[in-house]
Amino acid sequence: VETNEKLKGVSPPPSSSSSSSEQGQGRQHQRQQQQQQRQKKRAQSADVATPTKRKPPWRPRGQFYLVDVPGLGYAEVPAQARQDWSTFLERYLTERPNIAVVFHLVDSRHGPTAVDRDIWAMLRRATRGRDATDGAVPPLRFAIVLTKADKRAAKVTNPTKAAIRTDLAALVGDDMANNVPILVTSSETRRGRDAMWRYLSLAVEQQHDLQGAERVK
Repeated sequence: VETNEKLKGVSPPPSSSSSSSEQGQGRQHQRQQQQQQRQKKRAQSADVATPTKRKPPWRPRGQFYLVDVPGLGYAEVPAQARQDWSTFLERYLTERPNIAVVFHLVDSRHGPTAVDRDIWAMLRRATRGRDATDGAVPPLRFAIVLTKADKRAAKVTNPTKAAIRTDLAALVGDDMANNVPILVTSSETRRGRDAMWRYLSLAVEQQHDLQGAERVK
């Protein structure tokens, strides 16, 4: 084991000047080769477009936050706690003025569940509540995101999306349902990633523009 500290009380073995010179040159050549190999590896890794280095093609202008709200489906909590979450979430969606967009995640293997339909109804009530403020709270926009599209049981065909939109329209009305995009995504294959960033970017920028206009007033 070689360290940077000098060994105390140990004398180096005797050697001739020529052998010391040759050994020094050999070590220098070995260090140069190792340095060249490290530089080559760094250059190769810089050329590889790994997922962590790849930047999204659409980047929102301005600051924003991703808020992960409590789930209402599979959480193993008492019924009262789930009701409290639901009450809080509806109030948040109704009163929070700087919400740019709501992404509602739906498992594409199962399609919309009863809980998903409850959330759609909640979004409709929140939308009406925001509309009743006469512009004090901006309109609410949301998108349906079908997840796990890479799974064998996934249902992401056009007829499936049409059926989801019909189901949605029965709860929120045709006017609202027709303006809700349905995005197909997969965290494994990164399908739909660019579409998500694009829609998020546009929503955030529109929200910033709206808030800027309100400040001017």
